[in-house]
Amino acid sequence: MNINFTVKNRPKLKAFAEKVRNLDFGPREFSHHFKKKEGSILSIAHREIIPLSKVDTIKHAADKMTVNRVRRLYILGAKKNLEGMVSATDIVNFLGGGDLNKIVKNKHDGVLEIAANEPIRQIMTENPITISSTESMHDALIKMHSDNVGSLPIVEKGKVVGVVTERDFVPLLGKYYSDKKVADYMTRNVITGSAGMAIGDIAKVMIRNGFRRLPIIQDGELTGVVSTIDIVNAFSRNPTSALLETKASEIMNRPFAISEGISAEEAADIMAKNSVGGLMVVSRGKLIGVFTERDLLRAAIS
Repeated sequence: MNINFTVKNRPKLKAFAEKVRNLDFGPREFSHHFKKKEGSILSIAHREIIPLSKVDTIKHAADKMTVNRVRRLYILGAKKNLEGMVSATDIVNFLGGGDLNKIVKNKHDGVLEIAANEPIRQIMTENPITISSTESMHDALIKMHSDNVGSLPIVEKGKVVGVVTERDFVPLLGKYYSDKKVADYMTRNVITGSAGMAIGDIAKVMIRNGFRRLPIIQDGELTGVVSTIDIVNAFSRNPTSALLETKASEIMNRPFAISEGISAEEAADIMAKNSVGGLMVVSRGKLIGVFTERDLLRAAIS
């Protein structure tokens, strides 16, 4: 679902930028967001940063994600300067999904219990993409799309003062797209898993295909969904090699299902009210697609 801002897309991008720029005028109240001034990205940003040190362990990062219900953490230096970022996807990669698993396999002979105590610097992303505190909401959206990232740390005088994510834009953008249907932007031909699928196998599917959630199908019916943060939570509870054999049925959550005929606005409202980043699109009891926060932002420039 990457968006390429080619020459032919510039008229659409220009129109989209104008729509989002209009969001920067007039006060907007959000009880869970810090309010500073009109037109500033800080008006919708999360001001509370949950910090990590480069020497904190991977297990400690998973614990912090679980306790604080977040899927990204930022590694800060002594002066609150940004040194890196670690995401739930990075931890899933480490657990067996991708290249980061070589830390477990090669360095610790596959013993996850020991590898879990490796410092977070081993898997963090250095020099993550950031945005200035003086930039606007529309600047942040354009940067998220052009750089294909789901969050942006906000930097002021070299220090991290907040973070803005795709989810922060969902309640803002939804009402602008009442004329756009979920069916036009959802991901079709969805890859799925089974209730008996092991976490280790789910991790491989997620990293190989670059997504954060896997719908679970049993007897042809949608029964649940496993996300990267579900796997991180399970790792926090059980940081042993046995974790990788745990079945999807033990960690999956109830899916939020919608029909393909509803508008992007209605889908955004469901996401915002339930604090979820992905909706399962169902027709006659069968899964036919997935609609995510990123799909909503993609709808905005179409």
